[in-house]
Amino acid sequence: MSAKPLTVTLACLNPVVGDIKGNASQMLSCLEEHDGKTDLVIFPELFLCGYPPEDLLNVPGFIMQIEGQIETLLESTRELPAFLLPVPEREGDTLYNSVHLCEGGKIIHTHRKVELPNYGVFDEKRYFKTGNTPQCATFKGHRIGFMICEDMWLSDVAEKLKQDGAEFLITVSASPYTETKAVQREVIMQNRFTETKLPHLALNLLGGQDELIFDGGAHMIDRNGNFTNLIPAFTAQTLSLSTDNLENGNAPNLLVDKTSREESLYSAIKMGLRDYVVKNGFSSVLLGLSGGIDSALTAVVAVDALGAEHVKAFFLPSRFSSEQSLKDAQDCANALGIPCENLPLAAYTSAFEDMFPNMEGLPHENMQARLRALLLMAQSNHSGALLLSTSNKSEIAVGYTTLYGDMSGAFAPLKDLYKTDVVALSHWRNTQGPAIPATIITKPPTAELRDNQKDTDSLPSYNVLDMLLKAFIEERKTPAEIEESTLSKDEITRIYKLLQRSEYKRRQAAPGPKLTAMSFGRDWRMPLTNRFTG
Repeated sequence: MSAKPLTVTLACLNPVVGDIKGNASQMLSCLEEHDGKTDLVIFPELFLCGYPPEDLLNVPGFIMQIEGQIETLLESTRELPAFLLPVPEREGDTLYNSVHLCEGGKIIHTHRKVELPNYGVFDEKRYFKTGNTPQCATFKGHRIGFMICEDMWLSDVAEKLKQDGAEFLITVSASPYTETKAVQREVIMQNRFTETKLPHLALNLLGGQDELIFDGGAHMIDRNGNFTNLIPAFTAQTLSLSTDNLENGNAPNLLVDKTSREESLYSAIKMGLRDYVVKNGFSSVLLGLSGGIDSALTAVVAVDALGAEHVKAFFLPSRFSSEQSLKDAQDCANALGIPCENLPLAAYTSAFEDMFPNMEGLPHENMQARLRALLLMAQSNHSGALLLSTSNKSEIAVGYTTLYGDMSGAFAPLKDLYKTDVVALSHWRNTQGPAIPATIITKPPTAELRDNQKDTDSLPSYNVLDMLLKAFIEERKTPAEIEESTLSKDEITRIYKLLQRSEYKRRQAAPGPKLTAMSFGRDWRMPLTNRFTG
């Protein structure tokens, strides 16, 4: 590069969808903080409005507010560093997913996203038009190729920018977390380098938005093809580096990524819960603490995300609840430093049993679960605290959870976490400090809604069940395609039918953080009315 090296600042920040003024304020504060210290500040995809804005993009007043805020930002930044402004851009009746390069109070270059994802959780073609052939920006004597998220995942845009004389690439993304996404991003960046031989900076959005988790992070590939993590995942941070670093690979914040799978999943769940609560204007949560592992892990995540002073638990024993469960629930609450109030169900169940003297079996079990939900929702209404559902993915998959009972709640932190992963994360969290009593982790799972009940009365062991569910859900296999299993073909088919028949429950389940490539909700779109048997 013949021009003077640039200082580029990567701003990994956490916006709120629809908080246009608040997001702009974050941007302005960042620019003021780095005034005189940097040449260019980069913000993640659609930062000004938050991502994904979904059908807010169809509200004319929403776009008008964005346009007004752009003018305000430009006026306020005349004497501040140049910056990349990611926004929905309106031209006539058409919207583009764009980034504006802004300098001295003016827009000096615009890149419109070319590759619009329309799969999985993405439906950008519903809102945006494809951008034209991309061109490089000329900035302080440098030719820079800007890309937006999916532009990086496919080869065409990077190759065109290379042909247009790009010296290096900068990608801004809103790429949702899954447990394999970090590896995928590195592979994709390496692929673009192999094709273009161009150094590359990439910045991802940070924060929870409904069921999506954006894990943030920033990455670099230097002129020699060396990949570097610059900003750790799940961390709000700004980092400045010279474009000389793109040439020599001497990153200012070299990270050695030793994050385990369990830590990554736990961090995603914690961020998803915290942002859902805080961004929706709540200050506290409550939950039923049963003495089982699901509610225990949910409570721990809540305390880690919000602080013990913002979490309250309730133990709601039926006549089938054991003394050990009461002790386990109280021990867990004590370890976390949260109150756990005892609300026995006996008086309420007696009233129902008097009204319906012949109620027994599953209806009687579900009645108890729904009474618990009634009491918890009453506490939620009374206190203003958000009720958390403690159901996990394995239970939700096969319907081993009660609609309007233990499924009740505004947010389900474990919704995309299989039962075997619940156990794994519980073990991992205890290595960070005592939180979940060992007896909770090791005892056989039970709903305690009838005498001597165990989950294995109705289901295979969770090790076996989760293997089957992953094959059905993530690999889209049918029972006939399951080759190796300790279960009979009839039992495999039974589990598959349970998965199908529980769709009506899943449609009414609380939102929860997306962790896998095939989460229930935005990814999984099965018809309610469905006679396919595999």
